[in-house]
Amino acid sequence: MNKLLNFLALVVMLQSVSVSPVMANGQIAVFYVAAHPDDIQLFRGEQAYIDAQSPYVRSVWIIATAGGGNRTENWWKSREWGTIASMRAMFGWYPNIPSGCQVQYGTVIRNGHPILVYGFFDHGVERAVLYCLHLADGNKLGDGFDITHGQSLQKLEQSGMAIQAVDGSTWYTSWGDFTTTLKQIIDLEKSYAGGPDRPWITSNKYSKLDLTPGFKDNDHSDHLAVGDAVYSLTRPLPGQQSAYNTCWWVSYNNYLSGSPLVWSLQSVKSNVYHAYSIDMANSMSYFSSRGFPWLTASADSTEWYNDWATFGPYSLSAVR
Repeated sequence: MNKLLNFLALVVMLQSVSVSPVMANGQIAVFYVAAHPDDIQLFRGEQAYIDAQSPYVRSVWIIATAGGGNRTENWWKSREWGTIASMRAMFGWYPNIPSGCQVQYGTVIRNGHPILVYGFFDHGVERAVLYCLHLADGNKLGDGFDITHGQSLQKLEQSGMAIQAVDGSTWYTSWGDFTTTLKQIIDLEKSYAGGPDRPWITSNKYSKLDLTPGFKDNDHSDHLAVGDAVYSLTRPLPGQQSAYNTCWWVSYNNYLSGSPLVWSLQSVKSNVYHAYSIDMANSMSYFSSRGFPWLTASADSTEWYNDWATFGPYSLSAVR
């Protein structure tokens, strides 16, 4: 009953989101771009939590697929609710949303595509935003699922096979269509905020980046495709620096090749994922057995420039 009441309370709090956010003075944007609704929590949840603790940071999460697998819409919608719960947990808004805080939602148009957006407001200031593109889950090997007619980001990237949002709202007809949409989201969100010329973008490692020598690359096709898309947007031109600092996380192999997190970071990472699991309304034993190895370690490669390190009060933890 308490779980139901908390869920209904959140539904009541959801309101239409404004397109132009109200920003805190000096607020900067940090970006997380992921394939599935739980990737950020599993593979970089500790840093996402640290970012959320700073009043100078506005977290921008972009989730490319609905993560629906071969299941009905109740599954991917539940995963989306779980992602919202994770973001609330980062701010200490879980299980209850405190007075003066709101989660709002609405649809924005980017590169001609309608995209569902959630805004997380603390006394009128937007602290985070979640973009849900709702694309079909491509399955681990990129062959897609029957329920979405075998569509996948890998096929979009490699052969130009169009991919549809699972809610039927739009089609992405080329790889350039998808990457341009990501770029418009990132460019607009960057323009809302101040901060360094090269903000952080954190995403899954791209397909040509080997961060786990000696181990078989066990990654998901959607992870690698999203990494490839972000790399194409952040790759510097010859003789130039990138417009972004980048952090590439390792996903399924992180507990084999990454550095063990100290207990305090394991704890916050687990709490962020725990909120996702609870609001998925599935048994914790199922999600814990899947997620636990990835919650205890973190593996990544950073490409950053000195301007961030010298940005005064906005500098973040060296965990990144």
